[in-house]
Amino acid sequence: MTFDIVKFIIDDWDPVDLLSFAPADEYDDESRAVLSAYTDDPCELGNCIYNIFRKSFDHSFGRSLQECINVAELIIGHK
Repeated sequence: MTFDIVKFIIDDWDPVDLLSFAPADEYDDESRAVLSAYTDDPCELGNCIYNIFRKSFDHSFGRSLQECINVAELIIGHK
């Protein structure tokens, strides 16, 4: 798994709806954290994604755990 793949999927998802007015590197720290936590288990990776974004954006992050699992499946599918 590469950073570029994770970044592309996270940026495309735009979980806090920031990229229309924020810098292109807005989610880079979170993408790196997702890459560091990478596992082939979509539930585990989805939980990590959920926790990473919840920690970074607190209540501004309103996506569900299931949506994070779906994103994890996209990331895993791009190996």
